[in-house]
Amino acid sequence: MLILILALSACGKLPQTSTEDIIEGNQFFMKSEYEKAETCYRAALSKSPDNATAMNNLGVILNELGKYDEAITISQKAISADAKNPIAHYVLARALNAKGQFDEAFEQAKTATELDSTDAIGFRTLGEAALGRKDAGTAISAFEAAIMLDDTSDITHHMLGQAFLLLDDIESQILEDRRAVEINPNNIEARLSLADSLARTGRVDEACEQLNSILEKDSKNERALVLLKEFNQRN
Repeated sequence: MLILILALSACGKLPQTSTEDIIEGNQFFMKSEYEKAETCYRAALSKSPDNATAMNNLGVILNELGKYDEAITISQKAISADAKNPIAHYVLARALNAKGQFDEAFEQAKTATELDSTDAIGFRTLGEAALGRKDAGTAISAFEAAIMLDDTSDITHHMLGQAFLLLDDIESQILEDRRAVEINPNNIEARLSLADSLARTGRVDEACEQLNSILEKDSKNERALVLLKEFNQRN
């Protein structure tokens, strides 16, 4: 065996194990190099087809790449292998949310939070599904649970603001979108939503400031240009 290993080493680099593929994929994921991460996770699965971590991570990447149908397939396979895997359930729920299948997504996300009540992503996914179903109360509860676990997600704060809008609670929505922008000044959707609500409540100058912040970085943002023109005509 030693002679074989030495011989292989002499011929070049030994093939990576599935674990090493996953580690490499995680490194690419952290750098937002999703295509490279996808390749690594697929390589891991080719060597270890029942590897739950590889299936879950590939599902996450497929969602990021907009390959929702495939994300659904791989997540369902992961759930079949282990029905008590919360990550597989919320990865599936995220793909279903993206396809507008909110009822199915809600059930999967609910299962994920029941299996693991310490994962903020599960609650955020549940909130997104509830928001898609126009269930403001459940959405607010889910997003607030996610924020209790992780107060650093600009996306969660923005989505919570959208849930408040369903109840026509504009001041709460403004508060959440302000928080989202504080966390991530590049959250364009939160700035647009904030600007629109500020203008609706008579704070047009503040609304224009938000739009100008967007246009400083993206001078061709159509939505910001349209709203800015509209707001300036009000003054």
